Amino acid sequence: MRKHKFVDWFEVITICKTFTQTCNDRNINDFTDIVAIARGGLIPAQILAYRMKIPKIHSYGIKFYKDERLDDDPIVYQTPEEVFSDGHILVVDEVCDSGKTFEYVIDDLLSNNPASTVTTFCLHYKPCSTYKPDFVGETVDSKIWIDYPWDKE
Repeated sequence: MRKHKFVDWFEVITICKTFTQTCNDRNINDFTDIVAIARGGLIPAQILAYRMKIPKIHSYGIKFYKDERLDDDPIVYQTPEEVFSDGHILVVDEVCDSGKTFEYVIDDLLSNNPASTVTTFCLHYKPCSTYKPDFVGETVDSKIWIDYPWDKE
């Protein structure tokens, strides 16, 4: 049986506040857009958009999982329609476990918007990932499944 980590709203908000403070401390305040990786990245992206005063949120719908199993090929069901020209895009997801989602989204965003800069953030990072986001809320054991408050029935 797989081990689970249950994350509550307080932890999500705290991680988002800490990331916002880190960006302020490092003078990283030029984000023009947020791209939320749906579905899990939508809520943290919304929290960050308000906290960091980023006016535009876009959704990138992609998944590599069916139930709790990783698939080789992504299902892409939504991409941002906007061309970001020379913006600074913050890409947000709730968890980075395989790294495939971030790699795919970054490659797609930069191939369509070569003058843009991309910064990545996730609430939770698993060291087994092939990609490490620029900013990570918390590193967790690769073998656990994370349950977020919005996952609850």
